Amino acid sequence: MFDLIFVYGSLRKDFSSPASEVLDNHAEYVGEAIFRGKLYKIDWYPGVVPSDDPGDCVIGEVYKIIDRAEVFSKLDRYEGCSRSDPKPHAFVRMKKSVILSNSTSVEAWIYLYTQQVTDKEEIASGDYLEFMK
Repeated sequence: MFDLIFVYGSLRKDFSSPASEVLDNHAEYVGEAIFRGKLYKIDWYPGVVPSDDPGDCVIGEVYKIIDRAEVFSKLDRYEGCSRSDPKPHAFVRMKKSVILSNSTSVEAWIYLYTQQVTDKEEIASGDYLEFMK
């Protein structure tokens, strides 16, 4: 059995960050996917909140995790939601349903934003890489 992870911001393969190297070294790229949610510009990074509206789609990528302990240890610290990070955490890692490009629904880990978004800019396209161009 293996875990999948859905990433939508600075962990995507076309976004160069030290944390994205964790996936390069300890996971296998599966492909593009969408998550039913709303994407917001939080600061220099995005955050996602779930949505019940089928029109709210966040574009991202799914990876098959090879080294679970290494990936979650490093990414939880990067996202500020490790056991050693002060609470309340701005992000929480949860398993949610995502849709792969072949229309298959799979369960994948995702980092969801836990704070208020009323004063944040919504990224209407749902695509952080496109937004950053």
